[in-house]
Parts: sequence; C-alpha cells; structure tokens
Amino acid sequence: MSKLLVLSWLLPPLGVIALLIGWLGGMSGDERRLCFNLGIGCFSGWYLCRVIGNRNGNRITLNNLRIEFQEAPVIREREPGECLRCDMGYYDRMEQFFERHGFFLIGDVIDERLGRMIPPVNSFNRLMQSADGTVSVEIVQAVLPWYGRLLTRIFRLPTKMVALHTELDDGTWLLLMNNPSSVRRQQPEFIHAVWLKPDTPPEELLRAFLEKRNKYLLEHQDRKPIAVRDLAGRIAQGLRRFEKIREFRARVGLITVQDYIAQGGKPEIAAQMHAKMVKIAGCDPVQ
Repeated sequence: MSKLLVLSWLLPPLGVIALLIGWLGGMSGDERRLCFNLGIGCFSGWYLCRVIGNRNGNRITLNNLRIEFQEAPVIREREPGECLRCDMGYYDRMEQFFERHGFFLIGDVIDERLGRMIPPVNSFNRLMQSADGTVSVEIVQAVLPWYGRLLTRIFRLPTKMVALHTELDDGTWLLLMNNPSSVRRQQPEFIHAVWLKPDTPPEELLRAFLEKRNKYLLEHQDRKPIAVRDLAGRIAQGLRRFEKIREFRARVGLITVQDYIAQGGKPEIAAQMHAKMVKIAGCDPVQ
C-alpha cells in the first residue's frame, strides 16, 4: 500500500515533465511521440495506483490493526547482529542518560509481530527500569523499507520514541510518550497519557512524567505502583496491558469513528468506513 501511495505521488509530476519536454523540447517526431506516450503512461499508472490502493487500503489497515490489537505480542531477546540498521548511537545515548538517573538495563527485545506489518518494521525495544522498579522506560526506533522512509520524510513522521509508564495495582496505567501521532487514537479509560513533541529532550520527558506520576499518586493514595525488576516481569507487564487494550478495541470495533476523523478521514464517510471495518474484522462493538 505504501509503495502504491509513493508511486501515486511521483507519477503525475513525471507525466507533466514528459509532456512538457515533448511539447517544448524541440524534438523530432519520434522523440516527441515517445515523450507523449511516457506522459500518458505515467498518468495511466497513477490512475491504476489509486484504484488498486483504494481497493486494498482497508485490507491493509485491517491487517495492521489485527496484528496490533488482536494478536498477543511475540517477544524475544534480540540476538547479536540483529537490527544493525538501527541508530545504535541513539539507543546508547538514551540508555546512558537514564542510567545517570538511577535506571538500569533490563534488555533488548524484538516483537516479531512487527515484521508482518505493512510496511514491515525492523526494530527493537531497549527496556530499562527505575531503581525501585516502578517506572518503566522503552527506547524505540522504527526502521522501515525505502518507501516507508520516504513517507516518514514527506510527512515528517517521527521514527524514534521514548515511552515512560507506571502500572498501578488497580489496573490503571500512567503513560508519557514523545510520539504525538498516537494522540490521534481514542485511548482506553484506564490509560492516563501525556504526549510531548518528538524532539523533547530526555530531561524534559523524565521530569514531566515524574511530575504527572507524583501528582496522580498523591491524589489517589489508595493506588500503589507495581514494581518490575527483570525481563520476565516486563514481558508479563506488557501482556497485561495488551489484554486490557485488546478488550477495549474489541468493544469499540478495532478503530473508532473518532479515530478515522482524527487521522484525516472525512466525517461524512467515517461512520460508513467504521461499519465496514467492523464487518470485515468480525467485531461486535458496544454502541
């Protein structure tokens, strides 16, 4: 789908250039016909990309939503030599910062589901934990195929992210991320989240999260944070959050009408698209 999207943007200007060269280039008859044919071919290709993209778009979206919200994470430790295209300097800088503030390394893990996304994501999560085990840190960089990287540059989408979170004993989660694109999705009621800009320095991320966390715990003194101290505990913690999110997404039909509108969909067709997605996914959302 992303390849078709890139082609649908590139072909029209290429077609215009070919037609202008054929019209104004002072070429012979055969050369001019070749330029005109190339121009027509570019516009024909653009039309096919749009048609195919529209037909397959919902299926691809459903594939990614099902992987993210219906399939349990498949977590394993990263092997030496894996994900070498990632910016290891970024991971190391973030790790060193959090170590200076009392955090320790849990490990590097890979979620094998991401390789089946469209486009596939080649990355790993570096997991860290505060000294008392109650604040979790995830350091991530998404490495995409060439067409995915082109899209991120065109739309200036962040590919690096730091997330901090605390799980409370009543099932509540306190979360802070520097990935504002996540704001576009409706959040479950049990997640209290804050999003900062992608270029927010780690000092500000940590300060903002601790302020939010301390304020929440002061206002809800009957709720206690859950401590995690090893990789098995972090994996179990992630599965607990996934199960609660899966239940929420099944209740709303994977993606809500508000999600469609927030992601740029037209309000007049958002309800129609949501109903179609629910039917394809086999969900039974609560209205």
